[in-house]
Amino acid sequence: MTNSEQRPLSVPRTRRRRTLCMTALLAALVGSSAGLSVGPAHAGTGGTVEVTVDDVHSLPVDGVCLDIILPGKKNSPDVVVANAGPSGADGTPGHISQANVGAGSYIGRFRDCGSTTGFSSFYYGGTYNKAKAQPFGVTDGGFTNLGNQLLLNFGTAGSISGKLLDASNAGIGAPSVSVQAYTSTGTVLLGQGCSNENGDYSLGELPDTVGGIKLRFGKGASCSNDANFVHAWYGGTTYGTATNIAVTQAGDTLAADVTLVLVTKPKVSVTSISFGGDSNNPVITVSGSGFGSRAPKPKPATRPCGEPDVAGNGYDYGNNVVFWDTTDAAGWQVGFPGDCIGINFVSYSATQIVFTLGDWYRVPANVGQMLLVGDRFTVRIKGAPLTGIVASIG
Repeated sequence: MTNSEQRPLSVPRTRRRRTLCMTALLAALVGSSAGLSVGPAHAGTGGTVEVTVDDVHSLPVDGVCLDIILPGKKNSPDVVVANAGPSGADGTPGHISQANVGAGSYIGRFRDCGSTTGFSSFYYGGTYNKAKAQPFGVTDGGFTNLGNQLLLNFGTAGSISGKLLDASNAGIGAPSVSVQAYTSTGTVLLGQGCSNENGDYSLGELPDTVGGIKLRFGKGASCSNDANFVHAWYGGTTYGTATNIAVTQAGDTLAADVTLVLVTKPKVSVTSISFGGDSNNPVITVSGSGFGSRAPKPKPATRPCGEPDVAGNGYDYGNNVVFWDTTDAAGWQVGFPGDCIGINFVSYSATQIVFTLGDWYRVPANVGQMLLVGDRFTVRIKGAPLTGIVASIG
């Protein structure tokens, strides 16, 4: 799998992004208003459960249903004991009420029950993990008030797209950097993802909140180059000084390019790089200081792309050792998810590292993308970069 075959890392994580989004919003905004309130008993069989649902704009919403289900493990089937809703059916905005619920302990699941609001289904307490849902009790003849539950209205969602650039490589994208979207007030996380191999990112399902969205880059999601770059805010240096980006309903807002600065660990420097062997099997020698007396451990400990049967494919060394041919982009960069070409160390010392590229470098898909004289490259050792042009190779 080459870099050109990778999908943008921010796109396929919709489920995860929604989970983090809803959890952060509810933890920050629902608070004590979602507490349990068990009132005086009244005649009848079972109890009554009530809740009021609002959207992220703090307005009551209709067309949302509440499924009352049994607690269970994360991926276990939902056992529904009662259905309540839609909200607003009794004429009270956002109100849901369900009577005759048998006594017991339950959790709730909210969903769009046929309206056009587009609310996503999730469990009471703001999570997609059923095991972490907030339980509530129902007593025979009792009344349980779940308070106000805040939902995200994906029907008014938009997206923000942009590009992250690497300050050490003019015009070259910064790959696998976390991008986080926050509300303009209250620092509530709305969504996150990673830039792709070209530095491009796109965050979808963002609400068109009043005041816009603020973006933060670096450290947050599981993007393996997070630690390589100094974190930054879009248009500012802090949350307070960051620029608000307006989100258009069902539209995409293009943000300006952002240039990120690498973090270089103290006493680590890269002074030169040379290329031996030939284009079919280059031997790469990196000179400098502060590399450490022994090679770092692979990240992960398996072969890239989980190919243990490819003995010559080398390992991925994450942020500690990165080599990237930026001209042909053949997919030889380790350090962010998706690459299948690893590194094999020939030797490793505090002042010199010699390595070759794994067997996946030579697969037919890479024909025509081999390392050639004139190619622009970047090498990073523990965050310390060196950029240049291949002057000679055998």
